[in-house]
Amino acid sequence: MTFVRRLASLLVLAAPALAAQSPKTIPVRDFFRNPAKAYFQVSQGGKYVSYTEPYQNRMNIVVRPVAGTDAKRITSITDRDINSYGWKGDDRLFFFKDSGGNENFHLFTVDRTGTKQTDLTPMPKVRVDLVDELIDNPTDVLVQMNRRDSTVFDVYRVNVVTGDTTMIARNPGNITGWVADHRGRIRGATTTARRWSSRRYATRARLSTATQSMSSRPRWTEPRHLSHHRQVRPAAAGHPVAVRVGESSTSTGSGFAAGRWPRWRSASCCRS
Repeated sequence: MTFVRRLASLLVLAAPALAAQSPKTIPVRDFFRNPAKAYFQVSQGGKYVSYTEPYQNRMNIVVRPVAGTDAKRITSITDRDINSYGWKGDDRLFFFKDSGGNENFHLFTVDRTGTKQTDLTPMPKVRVDLVDELIDNPTDVLVQMNRRDSTVFDVYRVNVVTGDTTMIARNPGNITGWVADHRGRIRGATTTARRWSSRRYATRARLSTATQSMSSRPRWTEPRHLSHHRQVRPAAAGHPVAVRVGESSTSTGSGFAAGRWPRWRSASCCRS
């Protein structure tokens, strides 16, 4: 009790001095400025470290050896921050950038020394987004872009060394997102239909190019409940595995109405 009383006495004596100190003002720009360093990554071979840091108020990529401190900036972008990039091997990086904020992001590649920067998707009015960086592959990435049709995004496999580009999944028109495995095979897709939330479809069969029909309804076993708002019904090998998600709550924007499921709707995305 003696210690508590002494501590209380000290706090009472210090209170006027603390009250007299004005709080430090934090400038508004501090909440929006770029960090000194961000987005740290290690090359696939483990020899180099990369990160982004400001150059003329824009975030650019810097590379240095893991065992050293000699850092080198390898990009000099001044019209837009680089917020998405990755490694391929120990000698090449890829990144996404639009032109002056037009939101039409392109896929670029640059080597570790900062030379040979190339736009791999130079098509006008085309947007490219990353689907999977294929971390175990030393040359390829999966991207989605609206090159074929400006209103939908197909999936392409791009070799960042040679620039070779191959479509591996064609969007039938209702796909809003894609899911791939680590080998670069499309395993699922997300669609949106009227008042129902997104639904995902996957297949256990081997997938490769273009469009496999998932229109045949699989034979269901009893549903296995994951939570109050989602059910997963396993299917036999070779049939689609469907995840049904309930109706979104319109009052809160989150949560689902338990026990209410949309009817099965077929989707086409991938062909083996």
